[in-house]
Amino acid sequence: METCTNYIINESTATLKAERVQNNYIHTKVIEGRNRVFNVAKPPIAIVKESLKEYGMTYQGALQAAKYKLDKKSTPPFRICGATDMYWFYFSSQKNLENTFVSLAHILDIQPDNKKQTKIILTSGYYFYHPISYKVANGRKNQAILLRGRIEDSIKKQSSVHLIELPEKVSEEKEE
Repeated sequence: METCTNYIINESTATLKAERVQNNYIHTKVIEGRNRVFNVAKPPIAIVKESLKEYGMTYQGALQAAKYKLDKKSTPPFRICGATDMYWFYFSSQKNLENTFVSLAHILDIQPDNKKQTKIILTSGYYFYHPISYKVANGRKNQAILLRGRIEDSIKKQSSVHLIELPEKVSEEKEE
């Protein structure tokens, strides 16, 4: 399997899944699009933080905005602003290096496997099992859907507000 050293989340990114490799290091298995699966030599949280910076945001800022919109204290989903907004959620504590991050746009279904394991099915047909209850996993997905709805509602409200017309641009040239 191909291994990269850097990666920025994009519209095709479906999942960032932590995997332990040699010497107990944590790398990320990236699932992108329909048929692309590869490793990145850093934990998922590092990829998320670097991607947010690349798009002009911070991880803490994205979490604070989501907490504000959802009135939620812990494990909020977050939005990555880009050409297309991307909504992401995760399954473990945000500080857990072995966390798995999933793009809401790429989730087809979440199904219970047993009390402590859930099947995550992506729109590409790829699926994986994650050690989390169905109730918690589905709740995290629903919070991401709620965040998307609230942000889209805010954008619609703002776009319906009539703006005051500003005077013509003032010349920056100084008269002598």
